[in-house]
Amino acid sequence: MLKLNPYAAVLKRKAILELRRRKNLKALADAEKSGLKLSKRNPAMKAEKLRERRRKNIKEALAKKPKKPVAKKTPPPP
Repeated sequence: MLKLNPYAAVLKRKAILELRRRKNLKALADAEKSGLKLSKRNPAMKAEKLRERRRKNIKEALAKKPKKPVAKKTPPPP
């Protein structure tokens, strides 16, 4: 199948990652619902910390990025 459609490998990898993400989110939701605290070594907690760290880094990078000055619009000729 890979020879016929090289993109199939990308789709397969994406499906595997999505399955892991859903599994981690479900584990976090179940732990929160039951009132349990997951250990730091739990894959779901590691993934959550990674997501938070990435969000923070992206936010910082966007804050550092210089904003483009807004060009003034000239009024139309009379």
